[in-house]
Amino acid sequence: MLKTLKTIIVDDEPLARQELRRLLNPYHHIVISGEAGNAEGAANLIREINPDLVFLDIDLGMKSGFDLLESLDIDFEIVFVTAYDAHAIRAFEINALDYLLKPVHPKRLENAIERIGQSNSLQNKKMVGAADKIMVRRNLRQIFVSVDKISIIEANGDYTKIYVDDEYTGMVHQTLKSWEEMLPPELFQRIHRSFIVNIAAIEQIIKTASGTHEIHFNNFHLPVSRRYLKNIRAKFRIDT
Repeated sequence: MLKTLKTIIVDDEPLARQELRRLLNPYHHIVISGEAGNAEGAANLIREINPDLVFLDIDLGMKSGFDLLESLDIDFEIVFVTAYDAHAIRAFEINALDYLLKPVHPKRLENAIERIGQSNSLQNKKMVGAADKIMVRRNLRQIFVSVDKISIIEANGDYTKIYVDDEYTGMVHQTLKSWEEMLPPELFQRIHRSFIVNIAAIEQIIKTASGTHEIHFNNFHLPVSRRYLKNIRAKFRIDT
């Protein structure tokens, strides 16, 4: 049974709040504990109720949904519900669970509820599954990539480079450590301070003449650091 989630709807349009309530009605574990039509009212309500989940519009009049989040030091899950897709990158950079465009389609809401359920079942750890999609940015494009299609994740400061089929696909504003905590360990393995790899994409594990190890893909040879070699050996039953 899914845990009951105290939920707040924040939108400056009363009809939009009413419609979202109607769409959420079949999901009995999503309990609407309050509504707000502006950022100030939402901040007060969130501090009072301490919700598990907030459905949040971005355009709230004088202040935006992002302004609201910056004013709060309370941990809750966020699903953005907005008429515009222009803020999608920023929304995912702050680890929103989903980004729904108005008018909200019931099937898209169902997908968002599934994400919420996954987050809840994992005790609020923002884990991702093989079938989930992430959004990466390349130049001015936003590209959605299935997690199980990622072959390599490479550290790049506070960002990470995402490779699909060993080809550079784009960047995500997220550290490698954060990826390590989110990705399913049966599918992905940290091999170096700079790399996480998809186990299914590995072609060979080679011991070099100098005694170090490398993991070979179609287009890459990546080093395995001593720190992670023990895990690699255990996972692949390597004796040398």
